Amino acid sequence: MPIYTRYIAVDDMGYYDVSVAYTNMAISVVFFEIWSAVLRYMYDKDTVEGKYSAAKSGGTIFLASALVYAAGFTFFGSVLKISHWELIALQGFAQCAVSFYTFSARGLNHNVDFAVSGILSVLTSAGVNILLIVYYHKGFTAMYYGYIISALVQIIYLEMRTGLFRGVRKTFWDKAETGKMLLYALPLCVNTVSYWAMTGFNRLAVNWLMGNSANGILAIGNKFGTLITLVTTCFTYAWQDLSFSKAKETDTRSEFYSQACNTYARFLFCGMLLLIPVCHIAFNIMITNPVYAEAESTIPLFLLVSVLSAISTFIGNVFYAVKDTKTIFFSTITSALINMAIVFPAIKLWGMNGANIAACVGFICNTLIRTIILHKKIGFAFNYTNLAVLLIAFCASFFVFQTITNSGAVLLLAVTTVFAAWIFRKEIANITKKVRK
Repeated sequence: MPIYTRYIAVDDMGYYDVSVAYTNMAISVVFFEIWSAVLRYMYDKDTVEGKYSAAKSGGTIFLASALVYAAGFTFFGSVLKISHWELIALQGFAQCAVSFYTFSARGLNHNVDFAVSGILSVLTSAGVNILLIVYYHKGFTAMYYGYIISALVQIIYLEMRTGLFRGVRKTFWDKAETGKMLLYALPLCVNTVSYWAMTGFNRLAVNWLMGNSANGILAIGNKFGTLITLVTTCFTYAWQDLSFSKAKETDTRSEFYSQACNTYARFLFCGMLLLIPVCHIAFNIMITNPVYAEAESTIPLFLLVSVLSAISTFIGNVFYAVKDTKTIFFSTITSALINMAIVFPAIKLWGMNGANIAACVGFICNTLIRTIILHKKIGFAFNYTNLAVLLIAFCASFFVFQTITNSGAVLLLAVTTVFAAWIFRKEIANITKKVRK
């Protein structure tokens, strides 16, 4: 972030952010989130050959989608004369290819290789960005190159470790399975588009009402939100594996899913409350360009959006586990419509923060719908009282954050630490007893 804010103009940062938002929309429509379907079908296979067969079925759909994606980007990029459309298209395709390979690697039980590939990708992206931005002065286009090259490194490593492409080539193509997988993935496509409508659409709304510079400022604020995403992504992947394995245990799954989701929600909220003052201090150290100063006020709500999104996704994976994608579709499209209905007046009232406020309302509605349906379906019990208390605690931290100095942030950190200890008092007491024994 110090490099981005020092060397990249705020308008250019905004253009990059908007291009990513449009690309994610195109990916959601064209690729059906087929990698999620591949992973789900891989879990049903007992042999490596069967897993490769599932990957081939999904890979067939992926390749067809890639052709449509390439044709669409070539047409619209040329006709509309979109600046750097080739790089934008390549970054989007690289994102999809990485998703397909990483989900397939997980399906093949190469979880360690999946984690290592992510580390290699991050290091490569950082190295390319520093080289191109600082030494070759490529500006914001360096971010496209950084992602594309890092994705290529990640895919090459995963292929070397999993032999996915080699295994798929030798496998018989099951046309019937491909058709079933496509039908399974279609609701996921609508779900992904609806999810984009709660996140990416809001960025476009800011762009339409406030311009590229506002998106550039939001992009920096969003970087702090990814601190939550880094943690939640790890939990989500592990939770997918665990929730799918528990789906057949009908006698105990309700209690298991309820306890896991409630604990996860408390953990994320407490982690966010601790991060808010830390981000205040970190922002003042890392961001020295006054043009980006306004981004600081957006950080708490970006963190909240990440937390609420993670909770919604966590609960949503329970529906994946019981193969009920229709509820995911219904809950996501309903909350997306709510978000889209309020985002424009919210931005007019609260500026850039209005986009995140609308997203928060959307994700809260999404979570409520899913927990209510899941309760009727399997007896799932979500603790709404805890959620209300944690939201009130966030509101208090948010208003304090807007006015505190670095010394005040240290005090806020101490207060939130005590609050988090109180929230987890039972767990801390149990750990203490075990340690004493």
